Amino acid sequence: PQHLAEALCDAASAPAAWQALHFWRAKALASSLGGLRNLRSCLDRGRFVFAARSEAVHIDAVAFHRLFVDGVASETPPRLHLNELRPELRAARQVQGEASLHALRGLLAEDYTALAFMAGYGLLPRGYAEQVGLRSNVSANLLPGGRGCHAAGASWLARLLRLASPWWLLWQDAGGKTRIGCHFAAATTEAVGRSIFEGALASTAPAALLVSPTGHLVRSHRKEPLVESCFHEFRDLPCTLCRVLSPRAADDDGSDGAAAWTAEATADARDWAAAVVSGSAVDE
Repeated sequence: PQHLAEALCDAASAPAAWQALHFWRAKALASSLGGLRNLRSCLDRGRFVFAARSEAVHIDAVAFHRLFVDGVASETPPRLHLNELRPELRAARQVQGEASLHALRGLLAEDYTALAFMAGYGLLPRGYAEQVGLRSNVSANLLPGGRGCHAAGASWLARLLRLASPWWLLWQDAGGKTRIGCHFAAATTEAVGRSIFEGALASTAPAALLVSPTGHLVRSHRKEPLVESCFHEFRDLPCTLCRVLSPRAADDDGSDGAAAWTAEATADARDWAAAVVSGSAVDE
């Protein structure tokens, strides 16, 4: 991770580092969930049963058992032999240097955004978003002039992700599947952003865009309909996420951004989990 972060900080080496990650990005969190568009659709319909964190599996496995098997939180779950990553090993995996940290955070911007959505819908603890480095106090109240979530843009998203003036890289996946939508990441500087755009994205993606820290489209490449779709999707993303994370930031119809994840949807998820435990669930 340290060498990768350092390569992503240098305009000369960033394109090669980016291309080396091609197969890894396809297995990243947001991509595995079908992209942010699909993630939001599933969250709205209560299609997720439970989210467990690998670094807290010793806690979340017990919580899963209590919620879906026993159904009574006070009961003692069966003994679970789960190993936790030792503190000294966890510390050894940390990246050194603020610039390197920002480079990897920018690379994982879409995945961090997915975690923010999951926390906003209650699928993950709100505190977990802060543990992984997201700002916990970014809401509609912090927007200039108190204009509400409709004013949230690229700069608001950068503050949430703790990125300093990032240059945004947007692209359509190589398969061109519009159902997945656009992917995005962030470069630490304009020079690095332009280098990755010209040296990696523009030559491989069906559609590629370079967006400034203020949210303005600077460069685009290839299929125009996909370029326009990607840009509009990214432009609307901060507003949607702001509404999800801000309890008092209501939509135009007066409803909360995360209100769709209702008790009824939660009950449906629990019924499905119980069927899995009993062996009667049918794989969709």
